Amino acid sequence: AIVHLKDIAHVSWELADSTTRIRENGHNAILLSVYFSDNHNIVLIGKDVQAKLEQLKGQMPGGLKVDEVIYQPSEVNRSVNNFFENLLEGTVLVLLVVLLGMGWKNAIVASTAVPLSILIAFCAMYLLKIRVHEVSIAALIIALGMLVDDAIVIIDSIQVLIDQSMDKMKACIRGTKRAVLPVFTATVAIAAAFAPMLFVAGPAGEFLHALPEVVILSIAASFIVAIFVTPALAYILFTKPKPEQSPRRSPVKSFYLGFLKIGMKYKKSTLFCALTALALVILLAFRLP
Repeated sequence: AIVHLKDIAHVSWELADSTTRIRENGHNAILLSVYFSDNHNIVLIGKDVQAKLEQLKGQMPGGLKVDEVIYQPSEVNRSVNNFFENLLEGTVLVLLVVLLGMGWKNAIVASTAVPLSILIAFCAMYLLKIRVHEVSIAALIIALGMLVDDAIVIIDSIQVLIDQSMDKMKACIRGTKRAVLPVFTATVAIAAAFAPMLFVAGPAGEFLHALPEVVILSIAASFIVAIFVTPALAYILFTKPKPEQSPRRSPVKSFYLGFLKIGMKYKKSTLFCALTALALVILLAFRLP
């Protein structure tokens, strides 16, 4: 005889019991996640969410408790604050380093390149709709150390001509023309190093897309500042040495020139030391865990 399944068991469609259990501090809990829409300020919306939660807490029955597991707006706000602290520290360090190597006037001109480049980068990010978040802030911090390089090259090129008693206007124009090609080449080389990250596919590429964009925008801004703003500031602040006065040489430059003379005197030994150091670096790189 035929035995039907309904004769020996009860069969029905029902929702299976959830295998996921949320517990916090040993108590059953409900996990509520909030996702922010694009093109909105996460910090401001986070404050609105907190205010609404405080309002709801007063309407909850006794025994219910609301705890925050992760609050991303505070992390983003902290990252923004850390960036501006790093920006200030970087500007001060640039001022001090250039002051030791090139003098206070050169230091003032060079240090202006950092905030101006960041300001131009922020304007470009706004126009290109690149939002300020943790990845873009990390990119700005990465670029921070490279923003002053172009300005220093232009400054040194102009200063050399001024020390040779050339007219300040001619020195600024000729010094900038003489250094513009190496500076442009270096800027393109840095941009090319970060460009492959623009073509990373998948979720990783979507997450990291802002990093190469912001770095490339920042170094492009530093190039613009070095070519147009730095010569103007150099013309205003730099002074020609008096005829009877020889150009002053900083202790750092004197130290470098002393080692340069030794290196040029013993060329083979210098080249051997450089190749040995390169071989050691390669060997240590392969030994990394």
